[in-house]
Amino acid sequence: ETKVVAVSVYNVPGFVGGFLGVFSNGVATDNSWKCKEILIRPDDGWEQTNFSDNTWPQAYIRHDNSGPGGFYPVPGIPHNVHWISAGNQNAFRFICRRRFTEEEKRKNSSKYSLSCFPASAPLPYSQTTRA
Repeated sequence: ETKVVAVSVYNVPGFVGGFLGVFSNGVATDNSWKCKEILIRPDDGWEQTNFSDNTWPQAYIRHDNSGPGGFYPVPGIPHNVHWISAGNQNAFRFICRRRFTEEEKRKNSSKYSLSCFPASAPLPYSQTTRA
């Protein structure tokens, strides 16, 4: 029963970075996620279910997965799923979290697909995994 998803993203310095993802229960990357830039290291326990992310800003929505602006769409992820990041598009590292609602927790969410890449990469890396 997934309660929270926590993702740490490293970016190639000088490039725009982000990530997108979708779960089998329909949860996808959008502005319901919270993301913040990390300069040194994240707060202790940031990936735990009991961590409070109330002061974190909403994720910054970059664009969808339809391939706009020279970005390649990621196969297997719907075109309406959005690339997200921290507000600073050039952040070297940022972390993001998303709490699942009670209804989302009851649905099957063991399968997910996440992709991350810098803007200069010809094709993003994609991984589908069972948690």
